[in-house]
Amino acid sequence: MKHLFSLIVIISILSCKQSANDKTQQGHSLSTIDSLKNNFTVTVDAIITKDDTFNLMYQTEKKPLWTTNSLLKKKVVGSKAIQKITFVLPKDTFPTKFRIDLGQNRQQKFIDLYKMIFSYQHQELEVKENLISKRFVTNKYAQYFGDGTKADIILSVVDNNYNPLIIATNYFTEVLNNKL
Repeated sequence: MKHLFSLIVIISILSCKQSANDKTQQGHSLSTIDSLKNNFTVTVDAIITKDDTFNLMYQTEKKPLWTTNSLLKKKVVGSKAIQKITFVLPKDTFPTKFRIDLGQNRQQKFIDLYKMIFSYQHQELEVKENLISKRFVTNKYAQYFGDGTKADIILSVVDNNYNPLIIATNYFTEVLNNKL
């Protein structure tokens, strides 16, 4: 009986300790989310089949030019599954214009974009696959293909140069300003 009582006490102590750890972890998660509320984030859901590096460049009212000071990079591991690429801008930075460079790997021949989510101060705007081509224009190294219901992009080398990207339209930038 004495051993049974000791076992119950030990289990109770361990349960309380685990419960405290759970609360700490939950609190940490909430504080992390709270600390990012003033960070503009862009999440791209896409299939990228080869290892690559994606960039997000942004302009602000104070810095209206494309510069390396406003460049965020993300390494992507190639996969046939949809993956999330998330860019987090510096605290309290709201872009007036932005672009996403669709990689540097010349072996990458296509990318399938499924959706893009833009978040700022607990507000969110989602651009679904069928609207991406209407909200973002490509350059000569990246071209949408298909019937317009998908955001499938063919990437190509032109004159031995490779710099595929999409740029937010002025209309979409205005929508972001109004929604977020």
